[in-house]
Amino acid sequence: AGAGYLFVNDRSIDTAGELAGKRMATLDYQKDAIHMVNHVKATVVPSDITNFAGKFNNGSVDTAYAPAFAYEALELYKGIGEDGGIVDYPLAQLTIQIIARDDVFDDTTAQKSRDVAWGMYGQAMDLIQRQESAIPEEKWIRIPDGDIEGYQEMFRENRLQLRDGTDGAKKVYHPKMMSLLSKIRCSSNPGASECTAPDRE
Repeated sequence: AGAGYLFVNDRSIDTAGELAGKRMATLDYQKDAIHMVNHVKATVVPSDITNFAGKFNNGSVDTAYAPAFAYEALELYKGIGEDGGIVDYPLAQLTIQIIARDDVFDDTTAQKSRDVAWGMYGQAMDLIQRQESAIPEEKWIRIPDGDIEGYQEMFRENRLQLRDGTDGAKKVYHPKMMSLLSKIRCSSNPGASECTAPDRE
């Protein structure tokens, strides 16, 4: 579904420190997101996919996170208004799964379904890229390159806490998943500090 970005009602909220005290619509079943919001000392406002956009648009919260399609589809431009924007730093990559009962589909049908879904990948990525490109440039809040490494390290520390169950976090992330995703990130960005950290994921 594309990258998840932080939508804010005030463009001055462009660093983690400026999130302190802000009200953030947080999906109440996402333990990792709740931990991150608490880490930056923002206020968790429990939400779900049916109401987070409404809370942001009516000013009940200061920030919300969503993929680019939500700008138009969920009218998040209303919550952004004249003073807000979208922080151009992916917080997550959102995915969609189709879950089927194993006893309903035989192996051949199940594999055909996978083939059809994979065949739509290019179309889906084109759609996502068009949605991101359609957002007016002035609505993006560009993060200076010098700040990105700090964000990456903050997210890495949080991932380790969610893997190990430390610093008030519950064990949420599986070590094998963490290692796999780290290898993917480091294959595309081998110069990132996480790729040489002594406590690599």
